[in-house]
Amino acid sequence: SLGSITALATAAYNNEGCNDQKTAEKLLELLMMVPVPSSDEDLEGNSQYLFSPPVDAIPDEADDAESDEDSEASEEESDEDSSDDESESDGHEQGNVTREESGRPQKRRKLENRKFSFQRMRMFRREYQKAWLAVLRLDLPVGSLKQALHFLPKNVLSYVSHPLRFSDFFMQAYSDHELGVIGVLALDGLFLLMTEYGLEYPNFYKQLYKLVSAKVLYAKYRTRFFSLLNKCLIRNEMLPAYLVAAFIKRLCRCGLNAPPSAALFVLALVSNLLRKHPECNCLVQRKEGT
Repeated sequence: SLGSITALATAAYNNEGCNDQKTAEKLLELLMMVPVPSSDEDLEGNSQYLFSPPVDAIPDEADDAESDEDSEASEEESDEDSSDDESESDGHEQGNVTREESGRPQKRRKLENRKFSFQRMRMFRREYQKAWLAVLRLDLPVGSLKQALHFLPKNVLSYVSHPLRFSDFFMQAYSDHELGVIGVLALDGLFLLMTEYGLEYPNFYKQLYKLVSAKVLYAKYRTRFFSLLNKCLIRNEMLPAYLVAAFIKRLCRCGLNAPPSAALFVLALVSNLLRKHPECNCLVQRKEGT
């Protein structure tokens, strides 16, 4: 279960002797195998249990305490409002009584439909996020780190309730492996957090500029790097002209020593950038007397 993975990862992180890469790799593999439900109904099937609970099992009040905090807070606010209304005038007493009577069947229905904490989507999302954050703190091997960076943007960030908590992991992964596919994957995740979830990372384009080199145009992961460049430079309409000009010059310089396939991409990307930013045309063609 997610709780067991979180506990094992926390114990391995606190105990330096157990914080080996093999343990981190196995925990990551287990976590990536956990199926993600889409609704509360998916959590009610027997396939979610190692052992099916007894038929007459009743959820404890502790299971409902955390999930019902918001509802209890709203009930307290409504009680305070009703008490204020009673103090203002006695004519509202009957209205308050009818409200309480109408609220009793709802509370009874709520007690009848109580579920275990692991049967609620909100609780599952929270435990899923805790498990991922606990595992990502471990010393992952390079292969597992690549898998995590590739898996998180598509399968985890859009599901958890606080995706910005994963920004430290992406930043740390890039700082430890600036060059190579890990740096590209880390910047890809950071770009998603910036565009979709409002992450502020001023040095993003500075770090992306460092990755542009003739060496990366020969790498196996150049297709993913080209995709990242296309998203960051073409889709972003708020880039200043000096930043676009810097990338154009760097790409053209690297394209001189690139293989034919990469050189074709560089030419297409530079052409699109010049069309989108006509103020940069002076890099290619200058008027006489300037």
